[in-house]
Amino acid sequence: MEVNNTTEQSQNTTNPQQIPATPPPEHDTFMQATRKALGALERFVGWLYQSARKALGNVHIEPYAVIRRIDRLLVWARTTFPPDKFDSVSAWAARSGHGGLIVAQILALIFFLVVAIKLENWVFILHGAGIAALLVILQYSAERFMNAGKSLIQASPSRMNSGAFLDCLALIVEVGGILMFIAFIMQARRLSSWSPFWTGLGVWALCDCVAYIALNPSMANTTVSSGGSAGDEAIGILSFFVKAIVCIVPLAFGIGAVIGSVALFIAIFSVIGDINRIAAGQQALWLIGLCACLPFGTYLLFVLYHLAIDVIQAILAIPQKLEKR
Repeated sequence: MEVNNTTEQSQNTTNPQQIPATPPPEHDTFMQATRKALGALERFVGWLYQSARKALGNVHIEPYAVIRRIDRLLVWARTTFPPDKFDSVSAWAARSGHGGLIVAQILALIFFLVVAIKLENWVFILHGAGIAALLVILQYSAERFMNAGKSLIQASPSRMNSGAFLDCLALIVEVGGILMFIAFIMQARRLSSWSPFWTGLGVWALCDCVAYIALNPSMANTTVSSGGSAGDEAIGILSFFVKAIVCIVPLAFGIGAVIGSVALFIAIFSVIGDINRIAAGQQALWLIGLCACLPFGTYLLFVLYHLAIDVIQAILAIPQKLEKR
């Protein structure tokens, strides 16, 4: 019996019963924090999902949004730049052009007097007197034909069925003018010359004038009203372009005459320094003469152009007259 007891005690000593270890309190704290974080993350994801679902459910895609914004832009431009502003600027340019022509007449005499002295040929004085007299005649004709052009516009009404063409024309011409101006600026930078810059500025100004008139068709005596035929629409479009040219003439006349006079003034000092620079003065005189001839040229263009339009309009009116019979 003692042997057995000794054996059992030795077995109990060699095989002790394993008691599970108790986890430290830090482990419980970490697990609780993890569960809270996961719960908060789950709630956040659910809230984000619901918010995105509501937001996407309320989104309404408007395919005409850009078109409506452009329409509002055109309406703003039409109200901001009324015909009165263009008329006032045009009248100011015409007065400046007449002042430039008066200055050009005096400068022409001085220019050819300097040339006569430098070349010791007094015939050039007669040339200067003749050119000055010609500029006087051109100035008179410019004033008369500018007024005649306005009278022709008022006496030649036209109609278009929709303003879509004019709105698109204003937008395309204005954007095209800006892009061309940027292209000329890049060319001026590449060539290291100011000439492309001024050319681009002039092109942009011309496009801006056309867009201005397209936004205000009443300046070209063009009304937008329904009820006309496709032929009437075509006649209205053809008539609008030539009327726009006549409306722009006072601006081109004034700006060209002033620039030409300034160039002629500079050419006088160039010739004093070097007689070989006489071509600069001749080019300035050509520019002044061309601008002074613009009113007469556009008047003839308008008359001949509208003669063809009237013939077309008479042909289109034949079926209506036959139906009345």
